[in-house]
Amino acid sequence: MSYLGKSHGDYECDRCGACCIHLAVQVFPPDESREGLISLYVIEADDGSKWLGYPEQYSCNMLQNDGSCQIYNTKPDCCSLFEAGSPLCQWARGKAGLGALHPKIT
Repeated sequence: MSYLGKSHGDYECDRCGACCIHLAVQVFPPDESREGLISLYVIEADDGSKWLGYPEQYSCNMLQNDGSCQIYNTKPDCCSLFEAGSPLCQWARGKAGLGALHPKIT
């Protein structure tokens, strides 16, 4: 997942976990340095890239049964930068059978 920015309009993440289930989480060296647990669960692809799970096959290895992230405070940068309400967010929610995320009401 290579996404820039934290918000997509006036959306706020509702922590549904759809992105953790339906989008693979790419891991880079700074992520592994920051969080040691990542190295224990990383999957290396044939091209040498590193991932926490594969889309459509496995959810992120850090996703817990209750839907929370085991390493939330030290999660990979691509997770921190993922945009709630973005087209990829909405796609993942659709794959999970959830309705669209709507902008927050102010």
